[in-house]
Amino acid sequence: MFQLENLREINISNNPIKELNPNLARLSKLQVLVAKNTRIFKFPKFHLPLKKLHTLDLGGNNLSNLPDSIETINQIQFLNLQKCQYNEIPKEISQLQKLVRLDFRSNRIKEISPALFSLFSIKRIDLISNYIKEIPDLFQNLKKLKVLRLADNYIKEIPNSLVHLHQLTHLELHNNQLQNIPNSILSLMNLRDLNLAHNFITKIPEKIDNLKSLRFLDVSNNPFEQLPHTLVNLPQLAGLWLSQNMIKYPLGISDWLAGIINARFMIAGKTAVSLSMSKILVMSAFFLFLCFNFYFYRF
Repeated sequence: MFQLENLREINISNNPIKELNPNLARLSKLQVLVAKNTRIFKFPKFHLPLKKLHTLDLGGNNLSNLPDSIETINQIQFLNLQKCQYNEIPKEISQLQKLVRLDFRSNRIKEISPALFSLFSIKRIDLISNYIKEIPDLFQNLKKLKVLRLADNYIKEIPNSLVHLHQLTHLELHNNQLQNIPNSILSLMNLRDLNLAHNFITKIPEKIDNLKSLRFLDVSNNPFEQLPHTLVNLPQLAGLWLSQNMIKYPLGISDWLAGIINARFMIAGKTAVSLSMSKILVMSAFFLFLCFNFYFYRF
């Protein structure tokens, strides 16, 4: 195989492989290396630089560290280490300065290493399903970050430095322990998708309408009772999830009709409602039907 000079992609997933052959580095044109769900227990260390390699996928292996020096793969842009055995994000990760996407989902990470915040080119970070309780207040360095996934952790507070993520479009914080929506989130003017479901949020702030680019908002399974009137001022909102809260009346009728023209709301559970000028009368009746159901099932 090592004589195949034009080989650009290798996938050896789901095999009983215990280690990767260092001679893979002889494949000078290799761009993608996938070895998921094998028996690899040691992060590969190549003797020669893989200058063309941009994707390294080692998810589902028994890995827990990085070698001291990983300069032979410092060109990679996507590193997948999900479903491994990492207790922390290794400090050596800072050597991968061209990294654009990093996936540490479903590990055992309790703390986020400051090394993560030295990845100045990173655009997507996946840390779903770990044991993270606190987030370092160092986001000001990640100017290019667009997607941040921190769901299924134990996070109680969001750091103020989140306000510096001007390029952020996607933020997942569901299944945590948040009690409020901080101003740092309300300052993310390019945010399009915000998931705060399954937390302990007791109030949706009036300034939610600062998020003018917001298209999808999920605040289901939280204990708040009211929605702010400013919610109808979100011109791009296409999906709104409010199921399993303590809401008795979703919105006032006048506010509802004022915002109905340019929005699609998901009011009851997961049912999408498309709206237009010609359907206002029909939707008014539908809204009254929803209010009746809210009242009937609450009392």
